[in-house]
Amino acid sequence: MCNQKKTNMNRKNLLLILFFLLDVTAFSQTIRIDSLRQIWRNEVDTIFKFYTANCIDTLRGLTAEEWREGVNDIYERVNNCNTKREYQYALRYFGALINDGHVEFPRNGIYNYEGIFQKTDTIFPVWVKSWHDGRVFTVRDFSEQIPVHSEIISINGIPAKDIALKQREIIPCEDRYVAAWTSSVLGGDPLYWTSFPNYLFCEKIHHPFVVEYSPTSDTVVYKITLSGLQRNEISRIYEKNEGKEIKEGFALIFSLGKNTVLYNKINDSIGTLKITMFLGSGVFRFLLAGGDTGFSKKLSKFMKQIQNDGIKHLIIDIRDNPGGYLYDVYELLAYFTNEKFTSPSVYKITERSRNISAKMLKNEYKIFYNKKHPEVLRSMEIFNSMPNGSIFRSDTILQMQYTTLKPIKYKYTGKVYLLTNGMSYSASILFTDLFKSRKLGLLAGESPGGYSNVSSGNVVEIQLPYSKFMSLTVPVGIETRGKNEYIEPDIPIEPTFEEWLHGKHDSLQKLIAMILANKI
Repeated sequence: MCNQKKTNMNRKNLLLILFFLLDVTAFSQTIRIDSLRQIWRNEVDTIFKFYTANCIDTLRGLTAEEWREGVNDIYERVNNCNTKREYQYALRYFGALINDGHVEFPRNGIYNYEGIFQKTDTIFPVWVKSWHDGRVFTVRDFSEQIPVHSEIISINGIPAKDIALKQREIIPCEDRYVAAWTSSVLGGDPLYWTSFPNYLFCEKIHHPFVVEYSPTSDTVVYKITLSGLQRNEISRIYEKNEGKEIKEGFALIFSLGKNTVLYNKINDSIGTLKITMFLGSGVFRFLLAGGDTGFSKKLSKFMKQIQNDGIKHLIIDIRDNPGGYLYDVYELLAYFTNEKFTSPSVYKITERSRNISAKMLKNEYKIFYNKKHPEVLRSMEIFNSMPNGSIFRSDTILQMQYTTLKPIKYKYTGKVYLLTNGMSYSASILFTDLFKSRKLGLLAGESPGGYSNVSSGNVVEIQLPYSKFMSLTVPVGIETRGKNEYIEPDIPIEPTFEEWLHGKHDSLQKLIAMILANKI
């Protein structure tokens, strides 16, 4: 009897010790999570302080209320994170506050480089694109089960349309560029954190994927369960096909400056001047020469040919042009006007940006004033004397009127049309705005992807104190053109839904047809 009581007592004591240990472990885990969350909140504080301190236009199209709601949303997400990985995914939501493609955070590819995304991760095996209203359609099912162009209705019970719209919200760029990007070939790359499959992955919408879909030729909704594919398997297929052409094209542009300016004679009166990027020299040659000499040479060659061919209608095609060198923008404009045009920049002077902004300002004056101007030194003195937090305009005492390095031999005097789309960005937007505001011709196609206030590609950067592999980049200058508004075309050429779905939209051919029919 005594032994049984002793045994029962030992059991009770053991249970008490066990409960105590469990309680201590849970308490320790709670303390650890609370400590981590405080570290994460401090890091988010650092992000916001750096961004607001250095960014010229923090809101950039947002209302003050939208900004506050976005900031509160990020802190709330951080407070609900239980692991480092969840926190790293939560940082993506900073993109909802950024309407600027020159702000990189988190940088594309960073999740792959740092192993946050693993090659062996099983992700949604379908490359999709979304229409204006958010409806989602297949471009390619890498598992070869869902027919191409099918509408994806839901994934694991969640409306696909809702997923796509939320995905767009956190991509750090203007809405129109985001809509164009997610429907482009770039949207199929499984290594971008901004892609649809990676949005699902970060939101814990994992395999097996129960998908409801409807083929375009059918009104029936089908249900299928997809196992998913590993990220490296999808990447291998993508890079052998659609991704190969993109990478080879960028390599030619950045390494050699090839195919950036192309001329095509359509008929005796119509020609096209395709500018794939405002850059004519490879990056190494550009840095070595201290500027871009290749663009000017290529442009002069083709403008001479255009004049010799007697082209009466010239289409400047900058669709999908991501930007480039500011001087090349002015060089191209000079072929179509004798008017001296001004284009001032605005800089925010901070402790981090002062030196970079000073270099940019000197380069800007070099573009506008080929010889030493008596007011350039004085302007730089004013800039250097201004305290941190000040805003400086490059035209404070100078008119900033552009003059070409050499006289333009082959001025064009015929009718000019500028063709753009949602993937026209950065320097392309600046060119579009100057072209339209000076009435050099008619703007056709779709609106460029960004606002007319174009920020600089030159940035200040900070490495995060906790997530040391991540950095935040903020542009130090802006080409001020007025408001944060899109530039609307004079001749809208939008794709129909069917053209968009099947990739058959060709705004160039439509514009040529209009010219031939004397409709414009």
